[in-house]
Amino acid sequence: MSTDARAYRPDIDGLRALAVVPVILYHAGVAAVPGGYVGVDVFFVISGYLITGILLRETGASGLSIAAFYERRIRRILPALFAMLLAVLAAGWFLLLPQEFNDLGNALAAATFFYSNYHFMGEAGYFAAPAETQPLLHTWSLAVEEQFYIVFPLLLTALVRFGRHRLTLMLAALAAISLGYGIWLVGAWPESAFYSTPARAWELLLGALLAAQPVGRTLPRAAVELLAAAGCLGILAAVLAYDRATPFPGLAALLPCLGTAAAIRAGEHASTATGRLLASPLPRLTGLISYSLYLWHWPIFVLFRLTAMRPPGPGERTALVAATFVIAAASWRWVEWPCRARHVLGRRRPLFLAAGTAMAVALAAGIALSRFDGVPGRLPAEVRVLLAAAEDRAPLAGCELHAARDERHVLRICPLAPGSAPAPEPASFAVWGDSHAEALLPAIGTAAHRAGRSGVFLGRDGCVPLLGVHQVREGYADCVDSNARALAYLAAHPEIRLVLLVARWGLYATALPGTPGDGEPLLIRDELTQAPSVAENMAVFRRGWEATRRELAALGVAVAFVEQVPEALANVPATAARSALAGGGPELRTATPAHRVRRDLVAGLLATAPPEYLLQPWQALCDERQCNVLRDGQSLYRDSNHLTRRAAVDLAGVFEPLLRVPAQGGPGYGDGGG
Repeated sequence: MSTDARAYRPDIDGLRALAVVPVILYHAGVAAVPGGYVGVDVFFVISGYLITGILLRETGASGLSIAAFYERRIRRILPALFAMLLAVLAAGWFLLLPQEFNDLGNALAAATFFYSNYHFMGEAGYFAAPAETQPLLHTWSLAVEEQFYIVFPLLLTALVRFGRHRLTLMLAALAAISLGYGIWLVGAWPESAFYSTPARAWELLLGALLAAQPVGRTLPRAAVELLAAAGCLGILAAVLAYDRATPFPGLAALLPCLGTAAAIRAGEHASTATGRLLASPLPRLTGLISYSLYLWHWPIFVLFRLTAMRPPGPGERTALVAATFVIAAASWRWVEWPCRARHVLGRRRPLFLAAGTAMAVALAAGIALSRFDGVPGRLPAEVRVLLAAAEDRAPLAGCELHAARDERHVLRICPLAPGSAPAPEPASFAVWGDSHAEALLPAIGTAAHRAGRSGVFLGRDGCVPLLGVHQVREGYADCVDSNARALAYLAAHPEIRLVLLVARWGLYATALPGTPGDGEPLLIRDELTQAPSVAENMAVFRRGWEATRRELAALGVAVAFVEQVPEALANVPATAARSALAGGGPELRTATPAHRVRRDLVAGLLATAPPEYLLQPWQALCDERQCNVLRDGQSLYRDSNHLTRRAAVDLAGVFEPLLRVPAQGGPGYGDGGG
């Protein structure tokens, strides 16, 4: 988001405006710019162009001074960044709940030392907080730039020694390697592709190539005009045509990046009509404050969504965008410009000392927030009681862990014994599923205790118990292996005659969470999937179900399909706590009709291979109009879709009739099962 330039080109400030405005509108939720996120890529190309030009001029003159280079970077980047971080930290003290404040502390440390991209890459996953709740998420792009510029000046100095005539070739080779890696990564691990510096480096290197390559002979006037217009149209085309479903960056990033390069190159040849439009006062002034605009817009939007507990309406979006421009203008005038113009901390040594001190203080603050769990003592006792539901989950003991990489990516095989007594051998039933299965274990375990039976849990978060199926998201491809291992366990234990399949079925079948704003579409795939998509999810789901049902039938195992519990319209503990803080808020509920639509869709996918038993725990939570999420002032959910341990225990009656009879008996498909 940041650039340095010695020779001022007002049209490039206009390009900055063309980059930052779509980003702001996209994050504000304006549907007309579904690809507004490509503005970040435009910034990367501009940055690579301008900074490489400076480095090449210095290398060819008095020699490159690394200290001078980083002095410029500090003056350009840190003052406005730390002003924003301080403001978000202060606002967070009053507005954020403990877990959010704890997360802010971790993100603060990452932003301070420019590794936010890898921090948020590591945070991505099934239980990760939605992007809309992360006030510092946008600092990932600053991290990419600064990581690039830690290496690039030294690399450029080394490459220049081989001769300026070879520099373009070597930079092009590096850019091609980075682009190729990014294209591969988009297909293999999309989240890593988005955040990874090596996968993004080609965009900065494209700008560097422009700076390193002489302009050459002047093009005809018409060609220059066409080049400038085509470049800007390429950027706008990506802004208007791309959306969240576009595989990005990879090949798709070529359009806005090459468009930016074309517009920059045209401006080197001659003044064009497009260039003059970009250099006109409004785009130019917007470009001048674009760095502050980028820094401030995202936390403003996030803090609004968190406190209002909903996205902004049209009028509120306008007000938030206006507030962003006002704050950004003030940030540029009283924070950015004085330091860049050396009116403040004009000498290098005090500047470096101040920067080091600010970084140390920010790191200490971030560590403190994490160490003290987001300082829950800031909040009233009744709010802390509501938030306690988020931690109300039953521990699992005696588990075997398989294929463990971290706590999210492991198949657990855990005994379910009656009460605290040793499990009678052998276990006679199994519960196979994802985190929804784990959330219902207190109910199933209580029912097993009453029935005098024992069982086993086969589960992994985020893995639907359908053979050959896995999420497209990074980290879940080996769900196929986990499910195969679960099936092998059942084959090796013929005494298990009943399997309860439990999962967040509606999410896997439709790709869309029932909770608005609860993450991106969750795509699944199998070996027959050509192009994962929301529409394709149902076909993948059906094939996986039929394969699973067929394999379990071959083992002689009866199948109980457990319909998922309803999804609330918001994170229940957090929303209840915010409502208590604000003295009111949105209605806490889940809509029964919406739940039934998703339930009926899943039931239709099961029709070709129906299970022996169908259990419907949602019936104990819902009436004809809505489903309960609170009872006696306590949350029944620990987020928007997982029941608390206390709420799950109350559903034991749903499972007890099934566990009291032999596997061959009991209610049939469609009879409810309790």
